[in-house]
Amino acid sequence: MSPSISSRRYRLNVSTNGIVRNLFNIEERAAGDVYLRLKSGTQVGIPPDAKRVIEDRYSVHVSPRSPTYTTFKHTLRIEGAPERVSTALSDAVKARNGFAHIFTHRTSDLAAPVYDLRQDNAISINLGDFSPDHHAMIIGVFVGHPDSVFDAKPETALVNEIVTTHFKFVFLRTWTLIGALPFSWTMTNQTLDPKVVPGASHMMSGVTAEQCVGIFQGTRDLLIRNLLMTYHDLSDDEEFRAKVREQIGLCPTPPMLEL
Repeated sequence: MSPSISSRRYRLNVSTNGIVRNLFNIEERAAGDVYLRLKSGTQVGIPPDAKRVIEDRYSVHVSPRSPTYTTFKHTLRIEGAPERVSTALSDAVKARNGFAHIFTHRTSDLAAPVYDLRQDNAISINLGDFSPDHHAMIIGVFVGHPDSVFDAKPETALVNEIVTTHFKFVFLRTWTLIGALPFSWTMTNQTLDPKVVPGASHMMSGVTAEQCVGIFQGTRDLLIRNLLMTYHDLSDDEEFRAKVREQIGLCPTPPMLEL
């Protein structure tokens, strides 16, 4: 159920063993564009090769010049590396034909100070309490028109919504059955130019709520596999690595995702 839209700023939080941690912030600008600033952990890579994350930001733009498409942009700034920007287009909002995937994120252990909660006048939404020693949260973010109805009732995920002036954001979340690590991971939607890649235009079309659940489940399975592989690569214990490889073999292998 959506909160009252008396403010243009939100904080999506979780509690870890009773301590509130801030996952990401959402801000609606005056023009209607919405910025989602993800707390993606403190680094990319494994020490000693880790690089500090300076900014991990998603933005959803009203795109008034296009009668058909809404633009999503992902900006990633990593210490010592050029800024990386990727984009995606979708007709889901303006055609009111469903929803579009923005990203799916697996949390870290949320121990770093970057997750500390700031006290301000933003609306805080708490997404539950869990122990990072035993679980990591996986959260998928989708967007559609404010009047679009997300009518799926997934059995393995919980649903939250936020409505802004021009968009409805839908959040699907679940938890892994293995503990989190200091490293998070995110899968981001990108689209391709149909002029360059024939047939790519279908990736820009809105999808149903049930299809959103399928996309979330596919990205969830890939993020669980990635977590297991990270456990494997960090360990020097061959017996433990063999057990992890066995678990990786049991993970579902999603079909090619049409994100």
